[in-house]
Amino acid sequence: MIISIISDTHLGFASGTERYDDAFQSLEQALDKALDSDVILLPGDIFDTKVPTTETMARSMKALIKPLITKNPTRIADSLNKDLSETLPITDSGIPVVALHGNHERRTRDSLNPVQALEKTGFLIHLNANGVVLEKDGEKVCVQGLSGIPDNYFESAMQEWKPQPIEGCYNILMLHQLFQPITYSKLHVNMLPKGFDLYISGDLHEKKQIMYEGSPLLVSGSTVSTQINKDAVNKRGFWKMDTKTRRSEFVELDSRPVHYIEDKIENVEELDKKISSILERETTKPVIRFNVVEGLHDSEIRRKYTDKAILIFKKEKQQADAKDIETHKMSVKETGRKMLSDNMKQAGLDEKVFSEIFEILLEGRIDDAIELLLGSNKRSS
Repeated sequence: MIISIISDTHLGFASGTERYDDAFQSLEQALDKALDSDVILLPGDIFDTKVPTTETMARSMKALIKPLITKNPTRIADSLNKDLSETLPITDSGIPVVALHGNHERRTRDSLNPVQALEKTGFLIHLNANGVVLEKDGEKVCVQGLSGIPDNYFESAMQEWKPQPIEGCYNILMLHQLFQPITYSKLHVNMLPKGFDLYISGDLHEKKQIMYEGSPLLVSGSTVSTQINKDAVNKRGFWKMDTKTRRSEFVELDSRPVHYIEDKIENVEELDKKISSILERETTKPVIRFNVVEGLHDSEIRRKYTDKAILIFKKEKQQADAKDIETHKMSVKETGRKMLSDNMKQAGLDEKVFSEIFEILLEGRIDDAIELLLGSNKRSS
């Protein structure tokens, strides 16, 4: 079978700006290039927020209908701890789409996250500590997946779940976590169970490929550049894996060009010259990020190139603006989770409910958080 892995599409990113269309266009292009596949995997952060707007949900469904209406003989053969009794017939009609929810979509247990909503409407199969077996012409592929969880709980979650390869299948383990040595993380690939034919990880926004215990671990990266840094200039795309030849191919997307100018710009003339030079080589309106000295007056440059480029200026000694805060929001949330977890441990409270309490607080449901906290305290006393 041909397996396509499209990750971190971040639908809804840059809402209210001219970059709002970028995530949808990248997903649509990726799906078009993946329609020759037998299975499509989405390892988390399909959406940029846990409660997408109605427009974002509608546009995501419009894109994801393509695999459903594409003729393909791959069918759901079995499941592992996954209730398929309410699966809609349309889910098993075209190219199967199997997905995780990521940290951007994670909500409390009593709240439907947007990936679960897509499953309930028939667009995909959502996995979280369970799996599904897919079959085509006698070949079976087993996809087991764990949706995104805080790093502090990953090891215990894996020990509780204990995923193992299934005999007679090409076995895939799909996660939404960061691991060393792929990137900096508290988690290491050595924490993963052995014996799977393919490991997939979401969350990291740059493509990677390493070997783990003789099997490939693939990271597709994001299909849209949400963070404009020196790595964002790399081509966006997704991986395709052929289960027969065991060969992988990275399929590049024709997405909006990104330029990151690391050298510090000290005057408007130099800035103007660099922008003109970049635009001579581009046919699509690019994103260009500059490092400029504080006090450089860029308003005239912005007006001059407003129809030709999306300009982002990082000024020395300048306080973080709203976009910088948004970029680092997820790491701030992880810090908050750790602080709350540590405080609950010191108070002798049930740490298992801490993650749910944190998500409730993020949604502004203070009364619900207090009620859950009091209930946890009563059970522990």
